Amino acid sequence: ERQGMNFTASTAVPSLCNITLSSNSSLLASFYCVSFILGLPANCFAFWALIQLIRAKHILPVYIISLTLADFLQLTTLPVWATYVLEGHKWPFSSAYCEFCGFLFYVNLYSSVGFLCCIAMDRYLAIVHPLRSAGLRSPKSALLVSVCIWLFVIGACILGMCCSIYRQKTALCLEDYPGKTRYAIFKIGTIVLGFLLPCFILGFTCIQVAKCLQKSISVQPQERQKVICILVLVMVIFVLVFGPYHVLGAYKFITFLVLTEEESYCQLERALFLPYRACYGLTSFNNVLDPLFYIFICNDIQERLRDLFSCIPKLNA
Repeated sequence: ERQGMNFTASTAVPSLCNITLSSNSSLLASFYCVSFILGLPANCFAFWALIQLIRAKHILPVYIISLTLADFLQLTTLPVWATYVLEGHKWPFSSAYCEFCGFLFYVNLYSSVGFLCCIAMDRYLAIVHPLRSAGLRSPKSALLVSVCIWLFVIGACILGMCCSIYRQKTALCLEDYPGKTRYAIFKIGTIVLGFLLPCFILGFTCIQVAKCLQKSISVQPQERQKVICILVLVMVIFVLVFGPYHVLGAYKFITFLVLTEEESYCQLERALFLPYRACYGLTSFNNVLDPLFYIFICNDIQERLRDLFSCIPKLNA
């Protein structure tokens, strides 16, 4: 292992690269608080609307329900992360709870990415290959795919926890300065499989659906424009929420593996600490944006939302 990248039990004071850990406390805490305050009621409404669809004997929207459940996983930990950063990046709870919260963060992040890809692929099959995919697109097959995604993501996250994410001597959770070689390799792997590959899938499906809609003469221009806007919105949300964290992470961890001197590691960590942690906090906003995605793509939810607000004047009267 490189010098400075692993700390032994005899190390008195572990290096933190002279980073002021509390410098971004207010920014990150505000990210988590806003995401929690807006995301919790929005996801509760989305989940309620989906349950109503099931009770009304609609086809089970498996991917959307799975996406909602993934959001709930991270929402439960946001107050904990806000407390952590306000304490100056000092984890006030047990090491086991740190690993559990880190586990939920990654499960939410990459299961959300997976289910967004499933929704995009389902749209692609329904519009571009409606006849060929008729037998494949069923609630049972969607449930099977969802279970596979949950199992794959959970298994990968458990494997990732082998790279310890809690530092006893510094009370850091899910971060370390300077980092470790094996953790950098693991992160690059997650970036390739959890961001670059899904980005290609989303880009391909969006382009193919857009081309198919432009050639179709049976779809009304207004409806065609609406579908294209939805596809663009899906891609923009994916890139803006998950993109900065993964792009900056790719630069950080690839550069980290190339460097050979400990002081160079610390210079890199100091330069990227604020922007990388801000991008990390930005990923929590998928909990806020996902319910908007549900409202845009599901006409039944739009109708129930209009019904809900139309009842408010009557109640006040």
